[in-house]
Amino acid sequence: MSSSVSPIVHPSDEDPVAIGGSEALGGPIGRFARNVGWWLPVRVLIVITAISYALGYLLDYSCRATGWAAPERYEHLCYSDIPPLYSLRGFADGYLPYLQTPPGGQPLEYPVLTGIFMQISAVITNIITNVATSLDTARTFFDVNVLLLFIPLVITVIATSMTVRRRPWDALMVAAAPTMILAATINWDLLPLAFTGVAFVLWSRKHEFSAGLLLGPRRSEMRHAWRCAASSAPLGRCDAVSCHCGVSPSTCLPHDESAHAASANGLACSAISCRRRPSTTRALAAQAL
Repeated sequence: MSSSVSPIVHPSDEDPVAIGGSEALGGPIGRFARNVGWWLPVRVLIVITAISYALGYLLDYSCRATGWAAPERYEHLCYSDIPPLYSLRGFADGYLPYLQTPPGGQPLEYPVLTGIFMQISAVITNIITNVATSLDTARTFFDVNVLLLFIPLVITVIATSMTVRRRPWDALMVAAAPTMILAATINWDLLPLAFTGVAFVLWSRKHEFSAGLLLGPRRSEMRHAWRCAASSAPLGRCDAVSCHCGVSPSTCLPHDESAHAASANGLACSAISCRRRPSTTRALAAQAL
């Protein structure tokens, strides 16, 4: 009796780069290979995510060492909104977001879930700096956010690996994406990515209502959401195989919006994959900020 569960699609079965690289390790995976032991796909993905994220932090270290001074923060491609907003939005002085505004400052302009996340980070920062008074508060606030933002990043990677059961390794496009390494800690945009990733898992399991509940906060969290139109998708629905834009799952738009969305974002979608048209990395990153 044949199994109803389709076998996992391995990168070395169909990806030309993986096929070529696998030759150094003995060639593509064989038909008798089995996933045994601790190194299951999701665990490997988490390890790769941690390595990529740590690499991004190391690339930010030059800015961290100089306090994100200009123009080095732009020349070294390590700018972040996180450290300056610690003081500019009153977190350093104990002001509560949305309820209090620092003198001469402005109210927190971020959505509520992001504001709650920032407040939690500020509380942890204050606790740490009260104990270790020699630490710089802005750098500590950045470090705390880097640690906490790793949680939604892992959720995003795991959710992406679960969206299409046969293709967990597709989540490598998130875990090891250059844009994730270079831009994960520019802002707090990993939060809505986690909502989106889980929503796609729920959608793929036919839990449309629950997916919609998660996409609501996701839409409020993003200033400019990643958009992706599946050209073969029916009106207002995603194809069975979710379309991924760049480094993150994205919302499939109604068919009549597909042409405009693809043109605006420089993206071309099919039912299986999403390809970038020629455009700058910064322009793509700006869509997620």
